[in-house]
Amino acid sequence: MIVPQQIPDLRLRGLLVDERAATLVDDLLWQGKNVLLTPTWIAQAQKADSQSMLMAVERDTLWPMARQLMADLLSALTDDQARIWAGTALALLNEEEGAGAVAERVDKVLKDPASTPRGHYEEGMHGYFRGLQFLFKSVFDVELNQTWSRPISHFVFPWSALGAILEALRARPDLRQRWEDLHHFYTVATGEPDCVSICHLLDLPQVRPETVFALAKELGLPKINGKMGIVVQGLAERFTRHGVVFEHLKETFLPDVTPTPIPRESVYAVVNMHSLLYGFEHHGRRIPMLRDGKVGGLLEALASVRHQPVTSFFDQFLMAQYELVADLPVPEVAALVPSLDPAVEQLPPSLRRRLNAFAANLTSLLELSIVSAKQPMKAVVVGIGLRSPRPPRKRVYVEAVPSAFFERLSQAGQTAAELCQRITGKYGTYLEDRLPPPDGSLTLVPTPRPLSHRDMADASRGPAIYDLLADLSEGGRFILRGSPEWYTIDSLVATLARNVNVTADAYRYWDLDRNEQYFLQWCTAMASFKARVADGARVQGGELLFVEGWNDVIVPGRREPLTNSVWRDVLGRMTLEDLKDWAIAPGLSTRRLRLFSLRSLRRKPVLGGLSQTPKR
Repeated sequence: MIVPQQIPDLRLRGLLVDERAATLVDDLLWQGKNVLLTPTWIAQAQKADSQSMLMAVERDTLWPMARQLMADLLSALTDDQARIWAGTALALLNEEEGAGAVAERVDKVLKDPASTPRGHYEEGMHGYFRGLQFLFKSVFDVELNQTWSRPISHFVFPWSALGAILEALRARPDLRQRWEDLHHFYTVATGEPDCVSICHLLDLPQVRPETVFALAKELGLPKINGKMGIVVQGLAERFTRHGVVFEHLKETFLPDVTPTPIPRESVYAVVNMHSLLYGFEHHGRRIPMLRDGKVGGLLEALASVRHQPVTSFFDQFLMAQYELVADLPVPEVAALVPSLDPAVEQLPPSLRRRLNAFAANLTSLLELSIVSAKQPMKAVVVGIGLRSPRPPRKRVYVEAVPSAFFERLSQAGQTAAELCQRITGKYGTYLEDRLPPPDGSLTLVPTPRPLSHRDMADASRGPAIYDLLADLSEGGRFILRGSPEWYTIDSLVATLARNVNVTADAYRYWDLDRNEQYFLQWCTAMASFKARVADGARVQGGELLFVEGWNDVIVPGRREPLTNSVWRDVLGRMTLEDLKDWAIAPGLSTRRLRLFSLRSLRRKPVLGGLSQTPKR
């Protein structure tokens, strides 16, 4: 249970970007300040630890392994289309242009906006991002919706190529094992495939189109992007619960593909964080191109699996966030687009902060699914700074949250650590500063050292860390910086290894007219705060704010998704006052917040000196 009197009313002070956001808590402790650890900060610390492990395994182990795998598979294939498929993946992994039909495919992939490296893949991992994304997204056409697939024709291959690939993998146990290990890594990290994949078919003696139809029906696939049709994907894009809810939201528009542009305001009225969390019921106020009906939300979907075991890191982390809001009251919503959202406004500030925490942590979590999930994501990433040697001993408090939040986070951290240990133990770690040569001459060998980061050892102490955090949270007590208890949690809370300010393309709409392309942008922004806790002590800390708005409202006139550099630049010129119309968290302004309202689209935003009326 949440103890209301232990949830302080934060007085937000200012936005933090770059290293100031990544090292806020560490900086405060070294300055001699009492610190309150909020659920958004604790979740981001665990996400940063797990992300560092997963990123290191991708860079140092899976990338060279995938290059060798595709080179070996290419040499085993004789079918022309199958060789184009394997050759395209290998060229992308090697960051080469290729030749002939492979070069044509590579060129189209590079021109696809979705193939722009994002998140941690921007840091020297472009080839891995594009090569693995190609293996996830490439489809072997069984009965593909040709209208739907037109923008991604560079990922489509004929059915005939699949048989040759299956035959080669079956004939070479070493190739099959490496393919299955790639598949397994992303199944544990992100989730189950949302299409029939190559791995589904390897043990079947014969594979025909009717085989795929029957298997898709048996597995209930696809759950997301149902209009795609029935296909087989290479590694297969992954199912995520937020993705399937978004698909249901999008289905409230005309059920068939239409060349008529959907009014921007209509999309914004339906496809946003409010609808994603709560769903909506249409009450007769007609939205253009919108069908009547009840749409369930993500909170409703998560409630049905709250006490069930979930296996992927992504789901475990998501369910930890759900514990923050599982018992929030949900007032009646009288209309589809209220001018002031009662589902948020009627909540007291402490519970509204729980809703902010869920939305902000979900947005940040999506960064980890950017290669394998069907929703493309973007993120802001920076490094860390150095510290001076001698801090005063000050108090560290943990905000009161449900104990299940800590249990789920601990489970997620252990899942990521065990997965990374298994892969590096089997394939080793590539230790050089350069990638293996394109001719595939590198042989991976297990190394005696653990995965570059301290995270591996720290993750094994996860239960002790989270038991202590839960005890501090429930009891409302503090520990001293430098005490024995502090050293239990120091590895988790000393510093954030990555910047927490991220952006995500939650929904993307495009028309034949490129000027009609737009993106619903979710963002997070770290803000510092001051508060008093239950024993009267003054504390400081960081709160991650969820921010929602079309990207050309946040940055007026912009027609492309916000990139990491753009969002970082804009944040550096923003104030809390600039965010008040798009953030859930209370305390940004003395005025009442207008959350998820079309009224913000009619205002002239003034962000860091930028002022322009958004285009319609």
